[in-house]
Amino acid sequence: MFDASDLKRIPILSHMGDSDLVTLGLVAEEKEFLSGATVFEEASEGNALFIIVSGDVQISKATHSGEAKVIATLGPGAFFGEMALFDDFVRSATASALTPVRTLEISKDAFMKFLTRDAASASRMMLEIVRTMAPRIRQTNRELVALYEAGRIIGDRAESGQILSSLLGVLSDATSCTRGSAFLLNAAGDMLECRAAFGYEADPSGWSEPLAGGIAGEIIQAANAISIENFQKDPRFQSLPAVGYETPSMLGAALRAQGRAIGMIVLCDKTDYKGRPVPFTPGDANLLAGVAAQASGAVESARLHEEAQEKEKLDRVYFRF
Repeated sequence: MFDASDLKRIPILSHMGDSDLVTLGLVAEEKEFLSGATVFEEASEGNALFIIVSGDVQISKATHSGEAKVIATLGPGAFFGEMALFDDFVRSATASALTPVRTLEISKDAFMKFLTRDAASASRMMLEIVRTMAPRIRQTNRELVALYEAGRIIGDRAESGQILSSLLGVLSDATSCTRGSAFLLNAAGDMLECRAAFGYEADPSGWSEPLAGGIAGEIIQAANAISIENFQKDPRFQSLPAVGYETPSMLGAALRAQGRAIGMIVLCDKTDYKGRPVPFTPGDANLLAGVAAQASGAVESARLHEEAQEKEKLDRVYFRF
């Protein structure tokens, strides 16, 4: 059984007195899950909210290809499955234990009993749930707008540098990052060259990095977007000279056309609404990977068109002389 001190550390329960927590304990249920266990599956029936007392839980959603995309990783004090208190739909995602997990499960029926016994505490708890859900909904709205804007930018058929610059602007707004850059593979196929950047004082036009090794190598080889939490302290990059785009916190994804790497997008220095540094989230990584996959074909087509035009100009000069 949980004692009051356990539950007091949970944000949505911290306002409650000991007697209120005892009342909640009478209608809630303690659940434990081993590492790797499934708490609930996507599309299953759901009627309960789970509050994490200890351990970490991963929330993921299946794609049409059958791949599981991680939406969020939640730790002690967080909650999930809250929509079950508001509607009767099936679960919209899968929740699984990354470590041994202890939870407090509150079913819809249990919450209604709690509301009857202690309306004031139940109402405050519901308010805290809504306050936590609001930023999640706001972020989802930003992501939907970003994907829509990315589609519009791709459809404009601009030149490759302009496409990348516009996409960086969209990603900056959606992820609240303060710097970013986009690189494309050069004609020789051995160097990535910067084609767009924002937030830097230095001129990015001369930035280039070998395709193999370093940050570029890590990003290009990864199947999904990768996060680098502290560049200066990461042993993988200690001996590498800086190109110029590197910052302590980075999120990168490869641009691929027909299965071949053609470039990368790197976002740097995410902040919260008060401008304080915060880590990139799994949602940010999924959004960047989605935009990169959506844009890669258009970027490659634009680049090939530009190279053809340049070759045509050179051929005309050669013919004239």
